[in-house]
Amino acid sequence: KIFKDINRSNYDRLIIEGDKKYVSLLKKNKNKTDVYLHIHHDSLKCGNEKIINNCDKVITVSDYIKNRTLINNKVLDSKIVSLKNAVNTEVFNKEKYKNELNKIRKGLNIDNEDIVIGFTGRLIPEKGIKELLLAIKNLKIPKKIKVIIIGSATFGQKSKSDYEEEIKLLSNSMNKNIIYTGYIHNSNIPKINSIVDISVVPSIWEEPAGLVVLEALSLGIPLIVTDSGGISEYINDECAITVKRDENLINNLSNSLEKLIMDDELRIKMSIKAREQGVKFDITKYYEDFIKIIKNNKGNKNEN
Repeated sequence: KIFKDINRSNYDRLIIEGDKKYVSLLKKNKNKTDVYLHIHHDSLKCGNEKIINNCDKVITVSDYIKNRTLINNKVLDSKIVSLKNAVNTEVFNKEKYKNELNKIRKGLNIDNEDIVIGFTGRLIPEKGIKELLLAIKNLKIPKKIKVIIIGSATFGQKSKSDYEEEIKLLSNSMNKNIIYTGYIHNSNIPKINSIVDISVVPSIWEEPAGLVVLEALSLGIPLIVTDSGGISEYINDECAITVKRDENLINNLSNSLEKLIMDDELRIKMSIKAREQGVKFDITKYYEDFIKIIKNNKGNKNEN
């Protein structure tokens, strides 16, 4: 149906979001319209040269994914371009929700003196939530903390995975205040995350370019992240602490958490730097860069 519509119309560009199987078909459109494949994961494994060469450009979300694609396929470097992800930095802005913070904290039974540690993401092994909980269990600090875990294993479905049940049992065995919100719609993520003091992204797989990192930065939240995939391309040492994914991962997370929890001045300083870094990835700049990529091709002089 899509292919028939494309042949009836005269589109300037065809942008395929993620699904590489459409490339070869859509490239055969009768108007010879340029085709771009925008990939968000490490989806072009070995042997995808034909798909890549059928694209006028492959757009990736990080240099990590770009380099992985180049290494795994014999194609020209010019075929692939990296376009960093973005968020709406006006929506992901703590100032927008400052009058609601006390209400949000009270609704979650979080006291004003509590330091809030936040995790946002799917509750699956790759995201490192179990390792984070074990790191929190090891904390030996005099300050009060609350841990807020935003997300579920199944994108809002009521059923729970075995892994989700496992981490809930782990939480119950800990003498810590851990709050599970379950699935939260994307539109409510900025508001609930505005109460977070430290955001942790403990991924143990190679993150292509986690949006949760950008969301935390834009909200001005200091980060603790792992040395995973494309994450390092979005942060710096002034706004984030990076830990190694080695046999000491849990201890590395514990030590970093203790450092940020106990040092109020450092948290404030990193919060300011986080916001400064986050606004660099605003959707307006993203749009401008995206347009440059899809216009940087043949026959574009008369397009608006």
